Amino acid sequence: MSGPAPAQVPVCPAGAEATANLLATWGAATRPSTGWLAAREERVRQLRTAGRLAEAERYGWLSLAALGCGMTPRDAIALGPAAASMDAAAGPADVLPRPLMEPPAVVAAVVPGTTLETFDVRDDPGWELARAVLAPPGPVLSYRSRDYVTSVFAAGVRVRLATAMEVTGG
Repeated sequence: MSGPAPAQVPVCPAGAEATANLLATWGAATRPSTGWLAAREERVRQLRTAGRLAEAERYGWLSLAALGCGMTPRDAIALGPAAASMDAAAGPADVLPRPLMEPPAVVAAVVPGTTLETFDVRDDPGWELARAVLAPPGPVLSYRSRDYVTSVFAAGVRVRLATAMEVTGG
């Protein structure tokens, strides 16, 4: 599966309606409850308000990926957005790449004609991971230029996320 060019990767939606629309666009079988969407929106907005933009992006995409790979809604909401253990193998059968994802990119730019500096955070790897487990790719999916059996990939992501929760106390 190939994704859009980096400039086309969206900022992770926070709002319940925007998130539901994204899942529908991807054809995801996952249909989170209104309560779950509201709790996720609140967490993303809290991180953004605190200036933790990269963590907000990573959490937003990981929470969606968690649902897509079969984690419970409760566990998906409880994820830590900066869990370093996502990069470690989760046992001898873990075939996923290490690191699983690179950090989100933060790009600074000066608004023309001013001294105002703005920041844009896009989590291309988070988007790619969420899309890989939520968009129905068929029996095989491609992630970071390597093909995986879809069910094996989803199970590996679920184990990594669960391990990350245990390490961070999520």
